[in-house]
Order: sequence, then structure tokens, then C-alpha cells
Amino acid sequence: MDSYQIDNACMNIYTSLDQNKRNEAEKYLKILFPTYNDSSTSANELNDSSSNGGPFETIQKCHTVLEQTKSAYTQLYLINLLQELTIHWQIFNVDQKTIMSMNL
Repeated sequence: MDSYQIDNACMNIYTSLDQNKRNEAEKYLKILFPTYNDSSTSANELNDSSSNGGPFETIQKCHTVLEQTKSAYTQLYLINLLQELTIHWQIFNVDQKTIMSMNL
């Protein structure tokens, strides 16, 4: 993950007047940070901590990026994403909940 590209994509989502730029930024971020709503996320990935594309992995990626970024746009995007993911707290197993509680 390139933090400059993530910061740039988040800035484009919130500030670009060009709809195509916003769409491309959103696609890029959805690939990096998949959620339940993404068709690429299968039901088996939801509780698989080794998965590279499930919600649990996305929460871990968000935490890592939030520790490094100074971009308010990136922080806003990732905090909103984390809120969306943790609303469905019940789908995570006990080990995942423990890890998330300790890291967030």
C-alpha cells in the first residue's frame, strides 16, 4: 500500500470537481479496503483472519494507515469505513474482536 496514493485518492473523493476522478479514486480504495458490500468479498472471507480481502483484514489495514497518515481526508474516509465495518460486530469471532479491541 502506497500511503501517497491512498491520501491522493481520499483527497480526490472529497475535493475533486471531476466525477471521473472521484469514481476512479473510489474504485481504487474499494480494491484496497473491501467491505461486506463488495461483490469480491465472499461469505467465507468474513471470518477468515488470513484473508487478504475480508472485513477483518480491511480493519487491520485501516489501523495501519491511520497510524501513518496526516491527511484529514484519509482519516475521514477510513474512520467512516471503520464505522461501517464495526456496525456488524457480531460477525467477527472472539479472537478477531480481541485483536480489534486491542488495536483500535
